[in-house]
Amino acid sequence: TVDGEWLPTTYNGKTGFIMAKYLSGSTEYTKWVAGVTKTVSYNRNAAVAYALKYSSNDTGTDSYNNAEYKPVGNSTEDINKDCANFVSQCLFAGGMPMHDGWYYRYPGNVTNPSVNAAWKGTNSQKKAIAARKFGERVYDISKLKKGDIVYTYDTKKNNGTFGHVVILSEDVGSSSNMIVCGHTLNQRNATRTKKDKDAYFHIYDSLPIKDTDYFG
Repeated sequence: TVDGEWLPTTYNGKTGFIMAKYLSGSTEYTKWVAGVTKTVSYNRNAAVAYALKYSSNDTGTDSYNNAEYKPVGNSTEDINKDCANFVSQCLFAGGMPMHDGWYYRYPGNVTNPSVNAAWKGTNSQKKAIAARKFGERVYDISKLKKGDIVYTYDTKKNNGTFGHVVILSEDVGSSSNMIVCGHTLNQRNATRTKKDKDAYFHIYDSLPIKDTDYFG
């Protein structure tokens, strides 16, 4: 761990400075957000068990947890945008708490659910996880563990946004591929290859928690 608000960094033989809050491993980066009182462990096995239970390689939504979470789409007929909703469910099953910036209030209320953008949207979900310091983006896929998540770069918009998200069901390690589960395009233990513009998000083993967080 390194100290300081600004830290030296070298790129292509040139040295400059970058704000420490953007650098993993610095004391500024690892500071808790306001209101945090304790930490809880992220249960990767529980997150993956949920992912495997409620995913399938078949079409349709029969494998979804329809009793607790209504598939999120543009209409009752269009459930083909449920990827972030599913990954949020997996993270919640692994012990990541709901909070004011990320929630489905509450599981079981499928008739008229209250779901915010960060729970059901790829880009806002990614930002919410980073903002609460529940995880960080990594660029080396060998660092990814089961229960981590992968965001697909939106090549159609090509504006720096991400259009899809899945969860890893196995550690990557020395493998050149990732094994993932997801909705929208239904996937269960599907093989995924690395793409340079995709975002790879490692969820921390220890999550900073506020007293107002909801665990179910």
